[in-house]
Amino acid sequence: MSTATKKTVVAERKRLRTKRTKLVAKRISIENEIKNVEKKISKSQKTVASRPVGRPKKNKRGPKVGTKRVKNKAPLKEFIEKVMKPGIGMTAPEVHAKLEKAGYKTKTADVQHFHSTIGGVFRKSAAIKRVGHGLYAFTPSITKNTKKVGNKKSRRAASK
Repeated sequence: MSTATKKTVVAERKRLRTKRTKLVAKRISIENEIKNVEKKISKSQKTVASRPVGRPKKNKRGPKVGTKRVKNKAPLKEFIEKVMKPGIGMTAPEVHAKLEKAGYKTKTADVQHFHSTIGGVFRKSAAIKRVGHGLYAFTPSITKNTKKVGNKKSRRAASK
């Protein structure tokens, strides 16, 4: 080999070594960047996985945390049946006033909501009949602990 070719080979080797060191440094910086991105991804996955599934916290329904449900001596239906006089029509607000006098406790702040609850008991109870617009009367002759289930057609078919 001639000295000219040796010099060119040595120069080429030197050039390739410097290029290699630059590429290795670049690879290390890219690997570090990948590690940082993976850390960010894993952190975001941990926060997403730890969130409760379901309704968002903002519009949470139900009782506030730390409050206890009021325990009455009897269910609302039984209280209503005690308070209502047989055969006399009463509205939900009237029943509500009598329930309070009888000692029924509720924590609801919205009176209208409780009136709707009373109306639901009126509709489900077989012993309480609708006698007019918003008026319901208690008929004690019907056996207790029976409730309406299903629609009118299914009840008719069951009675036949």
